Amino acid sequence: MFKILVIDDDFINRVVISRMLAKEDAYDVIDCNTAIEALELMGIYKEKEQYKIKGDHVDKFDLILSDIMMPQMDGFEFCEVVRSIEELNLLPIILITGANDEEFINKSFDKGANDYINKPIYYKELHARVKLAIDLKNESLIVREKETELLKTLSDLILREKAVNASRTGIAILNKEQRITWVNESFRKLTFLEDQDLIGRNWEEVLVVATSKKIANFDYSFINEKGYENIVSYNVEPVITTGGSATNFVIAIYDISEREKNKKNLMRDLKLATFVQKNSLPKDIYTNQIELEGYYKPVNHLGGDLYYWAEIGDNKYGVVIFDVMGHGVATALITMYLRASIADGFRDFSNLENFMNKMKIDMESLNRANEFYFDYYLTCIAMTIDLEEMRLDYINCGHPEGILIKGDELVGRLQVTSVPIGLLNGKANPKGISIADIDEIYLYTDGIRFSYEKDEKRIMELLIGNTWSEVSKNIDEMSAEDDVTMVHLRIKGK
Repeated sequence: MFKILVIDDDFINRVVISRMLAKEDAYDVIDCNTAIEALELMGIYKEKEQYKIKGDHVDKFDLILSDIMMPQMDGFEFCEVVRSIEELNLLPIILITGANDEEFINKSFDKGANDYINKPIYYKELHARVKLAIDLKNESLIVREKETELLKTLSDLILREKAVNASRTGIAILNKEQRITWVNESFRKLTFLEDQDLIGRNWEEVLVVATSKKIANFDYSFINEKGYENIVSYNVEPVITTGGSATNFVIAIYDISEREKNKKNLMRDLKLATFVQKNSLPKDIYTNQIELEGYYKPVNHLGGDLYYWAEIGDNKYGVVIFDVMGHGVATALITMYLRASIADGFRDFSNLENFMNKMKIDMESLNRANEFYFDYYLTCIAMTIDLEEMRLDYINCGHPEGILIKGDELVGRLQVTSVPIGLLNGKANPKGISIADIDEIYLYTDGIRFSYEKDEKRIMELLIGNTWSEVSKNIDEMSAEDDVTMVHLRIKGK
C-alpha cells in the first residue's frame, strides 16, 4: 500500500480527504494538523541551520497532501524545507489551496510542489492527481536507476547514445568542471542549439544565451530564429563514485510547453469569466426613498457569492444575497445558474416562501446532476422592503445575520429562520419587522466574518458610524481568504 500524509489544520478537511482516499484499498492515510507535526512524522530535524532526515524515514511516505494556509508554518515553507533535503527530491507534494489565481499557482511550483488541488476537493480529481503523482514518482525512480546504470558505463558510448537518444527527455553530460561533454538529440531539439553551441560550455552560460529567457527557478524558454518556442524544466544530478565524489553531472530537461500553454489559456478564460460574473450584478439604486449599494470581491478570479435586487412594485423592492460553498469555476457556474433563476423568480418575489422553495428545487436539481460524493449548499437572505408600509419581510437560510442600524447604534439583526439550502430539509420560515425606526441595513457574506476573525465587535466598528464609501474602502484594503460581498441599504422614508 502507498502511504500518504495529509496535513491540514482544519479537522473537517482532513476527515473529508482521508475518507475520499480510503475508498481505494491502495492507500494507507495518516493525517496531522500542522506542518511542524508533519516534519516530526517524516523524521526531519534541524541541525546547524540545515534540515536533515533520519535514514530509516526516507521512504516512510509515498506522497504528501498539504494545505497552504496553516499556522506556525504554511504549505509553501513546508515545501521549501522538504525540497532542501536531497533524499526527498522525488517525494511528490500536492498543495491544497482555496486560491486559483496565477500568483498562487506559480508560487506553488516555485516552492517545489509537484501539483496543486483547489478547494472544494472533488473525489475524482483527488484520486486522479494522487495516482498521477505516485506513478510519476515511480517512473522517475525507474528512469533514475536506468540512467545511473547507463551513465556509469561510460565505456559503452554507442549503447548509451542509442538508448538516451530515444528518450523525449533532453539529457546532457557535464564533467567535473560542469562543462557539457555530450548531449542527446532531444536536448538539441528542445534548446534549438547544435553541438558547437553546447559542447565545452558551462550549463549556466547556455541558459543566458540570447535565445533563452528564465520563467521560474528551473523553467526556461528557448526560441529559435523562426519564433518557435520550447518551454523546458530542468534538474541536475551528480554521478557519485563509490568513494563519494562527483565525477560527472547529468542534466535532464523536460518539455513543459503544453502545460504552460494550458495555464495561459486558463488564465485568459478566467479573466473573461470574471468580467461576465461582475457585470451580472445589479446597478446601485438611488431614489428619494431608498439607496441600494453593493460590494463584491472574489478571493480568486471567480467567486461563489452573489447579490441581486429589483423594484417589484410601487415603492417596493426585493433583495437577495447568497453564498455558495467553495470557490473557483464550479462554484461560480452554480452562482450564475442561480442568478438566472433568481431573476426569473423576482416576477413573484412578494411570496418569499415560494421563492425559497424554487431555490431549494434548483439546488436539489444541481446536486442530483453532479457526479461527486457530496452536495452543494448555500446560505441566503431574501427580503422584501415595502416603503409605503415601512415593513421588511425576510427569510434567512443559515446566512450571517443582517445588521439593522439607527443613527450610530445597532438596533437589531435579521436572525436565522431556516437551514442552509441544499444541506438539510427544512421549511423556509418568513419573518416580518417594522423599519420605521431603521436608517441602514447591512447584509454580508462569510468573507467579512473570516477577514475579521469572526470578531463581532470589529465588524460592528466597521459598519456603525461610517459612510458606505468608508466601509467599502476599508473592505478593499483588508486581506481576505474568502469571497467578500456586502449589500448596503439606506432607508430614507416614504
